[in-house]
Amino acid sequence: MQPIFSRTLTSTNTNININNIPQIYNDLYLVLSVRSSGSTGSGSIGAYFSGQTYPSLASWTTAVGNGSSVSSSRNSAYQNFGNVNDTTHTANTFSSHTIYISDYGTTKFKQCIVDSVSETNATAVQTFMLSGLDRINIPVTSITMDMGGNLFQIGSTMTLYGISR
Repeated sequence: MQPIFSRTLTSTNTNININNIPQIYNDLYLVLSVRSSGSTGSGSIGAYFSGQTYPSLASWTTAVGNGSSVSSSRNSAYQNFGNVNDTTHTANTFSSHTIYISDYGTTKFKQCIVDSVSETNATAVQTFMLSGLDRINIPVTSITMDMGGNLFQIGSTMTLYGISR
């Protein structure tokens, strides 16, 4: 596992772009610690591969738990890769996300596994897990992340790793 890209934000941003991803690894592993400028208490992070803007051929299954209940859902479009701490959460707490993308450099559909948690440093914690398939059949050369119109806050970090077999 080798780091390919790492960034800590020193200013707010509407999206984060990772470009020119080298095609020498088998899989990608993205680690995020982020906070949003939103104020709804339920913001989300999205990720798009190789210039996609809104995948229409995706299949995602999610499971969400908050300590007292669990829910699951299926989605075929927007890639919600977890809920994000925002201004309604305890100050200076960040949500954590990992995104594993297998066979990213092939013309196979891209399988993703996501694990994320948002917490308030008080009583509320939400765990979000996703497994899915993005039917993009070109190599992943870039990843764009957004928060649905909200801003990534200062101190948000992201690191992309390449994994060899």
